[in-house]
Amino acid sequence: AKALELYRKCLLRMESPPPEVRLGIALCLHQLGAAEPAEQAYQRVLQLSPKNVEALTGWAILEMNKTPQNLPKALELLKRAYDVDDGCPPVLNLLASHFFFRSEYAKVEALARRAYHNTEVAAMRSDSCLILGRMYHAQADYESAFQHYFQATKLNPDSLQAQFGLGQMHIHRGDVGAATGCFDKVLTKEPENYEALKIMGSIFSKSSDANRRAKALAFLKKATAAMPDDIEALLELAELQQQMDPKEALAVYAGVISQWKETIEAPLPSEILNNYGVLKQRHGEAAEGRELLHQALKQIEEEMAAEALPEAEKDGLKGLSITVRYNIARLTENDNRDAEAQEMYQALINEFPSYIDSYLRMGAIAQRRGHHSDASHWYKEVLNVDADNATAWSLLATQQMMRNELKPAKKTMERILARHNGDAYALVALGNIYHREAKLETKKDAVEHSYSRALHHYYTSLNLNLHNAYAANGI
Repeated sequence: AKALELYRKCLLRMESPPPEVRLGIALCLHQLGAAEPAEQAYQRVLQLSPKNVEALTGWAILEMNKTPQNLPKALELLKRAYDVDDGCPPVLNLLASHFFFRSEYAKVEALARRAYHNTEVAAMRSDSCLILGRMYHAQADYESAFQHYFQATKLNPDSLQAQFGLGQMHIHRGDVGAATGCFDKVLTKEPENYEALKIMGSIFSKSSDANRRAKALAFLKKATAAMPDDIEALLELAELQQQMDPKEALAVYAGVISQWKETIEAPLPSEILNNYGVLKQRHGEAAEGRELLHQALKQIEEEMAAEALPEAEKDGLKGLSITVRYNIARLTENDNRDAEAQEMYQALINEFPSYIDSYLRMGAIAQRRGHHSDASHWYKEVLNVDADNATAWSLLATQQMMRNELKPAKKTMERILARHNGDAYALVALGNIYHREAKLETKKDAVEHSYSRALHHYYTSLNLNLHNAYAANGI
């Protein structure tokens, strides 16, 4: 704004100002977002100096920012600029960008590399590297794309497009921490950047950290509010809310299903039917939940029966089929039809011996019926599949505590902590064992020792999670 004021003073005070003064006014107006006055100023420069490359380039950029119908005019202006100076870096970069969108990659590379070598300006070189990074990205040459995006950010750390591209490459390389840093930089400058919000939401939603998952929820809510028709983002939001806010997840799934039916001809994916069915059941709508789960299973079976189905896709459908069948069994169990549920779990065990959840449910049913020996049998079966399964060890310890076998229960819980340091359930359970042990001791030293160990485990659990009510209750 200050520069614009000075240029205007020059224009008023000089009898015959050179075209460069008007060019300065045009560039200032362009930077200030005053597109129409900037265009008029560029045109006036060209009336005085028809071969002014900067004016031709500036006007071309304004035309590009209008509508696709203005692209021919922009290209005409760039051609005029190129004919005057075929080595001008801004012109070369703009032409390279144009050919990128036409997938003419040989031209992209030649123009962008010439632009890079024809300038010493870091920001201009950064633009050339960004264009080359995008070109390699589009060709799935991710290593070259990474190198060029990285170089672009080194030359110009404020290039948000380069930071975004580099973030994508970090994700491809499995470096989520570095990717987060890149997208953070984008959101710091552009808090409403939809794509960055969506990606950050997706990254954080996969974290086991409660704070990160809360951030994921905020990112995805903001992204879906900005783009309510993005079914992919809505599904990520719904899946996250399944654990955090099931009632809200139910509403999001209902919206997704409504949009899907209105805009997409293909049937609803089985994953959506499964998730929605589970939520319906949890919300007390068991009949509708069962219907959705059976619909999902039927759809999966039909897809698996298709000829020439790729092996990877078949494996994916098989895994989903197990999940849906398990959810149907859980719903049956919740209806107090234990015998039917047991048949379903047993069928899953017979077909998929490594599917642990079925063993755990068989154990839970036996335990609920007071068949503790049978329950222990099923928990031990889990350990035959996964010797370090913390859930099975915890349930075995619970069985031992119910039989008042405190020493074996203590050893079991200590075993869990040795392999799963910081396991909240095991810490509280071990505290409870020492607490019960203290009440059974008769010697003062032994009582004090047991209470001390109980407090140690309660406090350790509470330090890991200040909201752990079970640990606080134990203290």
